[in-house]
Parts: sequence; C-alpha cells; structure tokens
Amino acid sequence: MTLTPVPDYDPEFAQRVVELGREGLSRAEIAVRLSVGLRQFAVWAARHPEFDHALDLAETEALAWWRRLPREAVMKDNVFHPAVWAKAMALWTRTPVQRGPSDAKVARPRRQVIFEIPDNGRPLRKIPRPAGS
Repeated sequence: MTLTPVPDYDPEFAQRVVELGREGLSRAEIAVRLSVGLRQFAVWAARHPEFDHALDLAETEALAWWRRLPREAVMKDNVFHPAVWAKAMALWTRTPVQRGPSDAKVARPRRQVIFEIPDNGRPLRKIPRPAGS
C-alpha cells in the first residue's frame, strides 16, 4: 500500500461531505472517500468553520438516513412487516436520539419529582439489617 500525501483543504470538501452524509456514510467512511484521516478532519474543522458545519450537517443527514431506512422497510409495498418493526424498535431504543460533539459534556436531565411527601417532624428511624446481608 502506497501512502499519498494529505490533500490540501478544498472548499468543495464541505459540499462533498454533506452529500456523502445524505447517503448514510459515517464520518470515518467520508474520510476514507476523501483519502484523509479523522485527525485531518479535526484539523480542517478547527481551521474552517464551514467544514465544521458541514461535518455536523453530514452526521445529522446520515443519522436521518439510517432512521428512515427501517421505517420504510416496515411498510414496504404498503404491507406491515412486524419482524422488521420489532428489530427497528429494538435499535431505536438503544440508539441516542441526539448526538452532540464527542468532547461535550452532556448534562443529564434531572428526574422530575411527581409528588412530595410532607415532613411530619419525626426523626427518621433506622431499621436494622438482618445478619448476613
């Protein structure tokens, strides 16, 4: 295998990245198509805001493509396919709906308190644990 030099950034890459995202390609697959590594993507994204935006849009387009695929398969030929639906739902519940930047700290939503128990003023009573637990 012969390594080729890293190509210089071309503004056309931004449009190409979005087009490849619309086909469902991941960031790594897009990098391979452009003959660069993921680290080079990060360098270009840091230096060129339009490329960073294109990468974000491409990931959103790819996610939408993959989400649309099972939905269309469930109703293929206007016939409901329950086995496809079951697999799609299993994947849907495992896959995060939104993705942010990989280095971002995502705050988890706090659980909502459904009701409050009024304090009756009595001290809490400790219940002894059974031996051996």
